[in-house]
Amino acid sequence: MRLVLLLLALCAWAAAVPALIARQQELSPVTDEQAARYISSAVVSGAVSCGSRAVTAFDCGPACDKLSDAGAEILYSDGDGERDPWIYLMHVHSENALVVAHSPTNFSSFLSVLIDANFFLTAIDAVLLDDMGVNSSAGISVHSGFLRSVNKTYEELKKRLIAAMDRLGDKISVVRFEGHSMGAASAAIEAVALSSIVKDRGYDLRLTTFGSPRVGNEQFAGLLEKTIPLDKRARVTNQNDKVPHLPGWPYKHYAGEVYIPKQDENDIPTPAAHCIGREDDRCTDKFNIFQRSKEAHVGPYFDQTLSRSVCTNADAYPPE
Repeated sequence: MRLVLLLLALCAWAAAVPALIARQQELSPVTDEQAARYISSAVVSGAVSCGSRAVTAFDCGPACDKLSDAGAEILYSDGDGERDPWIYLMHVHSENALVVAHSPTNFSSFLSVLIDANFFLTAIDAVLLDDMGVNSSAGISVHSGFLRSVNKTYEELKKRLIAAMDRLGDKISVVRFEGHSMGAASAAIEAVALSSIVKDRGYDLRLTTFGSPRVGNEQFAGLLEKTIPLDKRARVTNQNDKVPHLPGWPYKHYAGEVYIPKQDENDIPTPAAHCIGREDDRCTDKFNIFQRSKEAHVGPYFDQTLSRSVCTNADAYPPE
């Protein structure tokens, strides 16, 4: 009996060692080069919260002005901006980038999606699984509300993306998937599903999201991590934002958190830190249920506010 207990204790210690080693690693700061990439993605994610009429006309405020200055061209848009976030495919000429971007829903609608019947994990359908290069035995499941949003536009987006890559050729070097809030979840699912067609054409693929909820189960998180290398993905979290804590178990985040600290967090590198593992308890995971904030969800993300409140064209988006 003592031998059995000793073996169990040794097994527990061996399992804990990797976590302890990771926990002892210092958080590395975001470099200026990395921050510049994240800012570019934050500008896009902020602009697309303003709705298709304003974004297409580049008449939504400072974020649209920056997109216009970067030579952005809107190639495709869909969605209603309410239950279904807007989705955009754009060519950002100055950055040699093809960008798939999603808007967030307004906060009250987003929370309702998280807690209603769509809360449950749903197995990904055969079309997406085939594009992801896995089969149903892999057990890949995601939030059914997020999956519904992706499925409504997936085939059209895929067709438009392929056509854009074939037409633009060497005018682009990277295909970026980006979004905020519920839009971040859609971007993550699509980045995994469309990664093969992007990589097969020789393009770099990047995923940068802001204020993302947990998207799917552990199998989905593992597939995303396998599909998109760590240096090609960033899941940016801001301070004590409550949304990254939702939904709870059995949902899992994928690794790649970039944490923007509060001003009084002297132990966190500025302007942001690369966290370790899927949920580092030195980053946004450290805030308990009473400390989490709705206000932090909109930013600032590297000085960018991601909310329709910054949209200057009042006719371009339904009121909150």
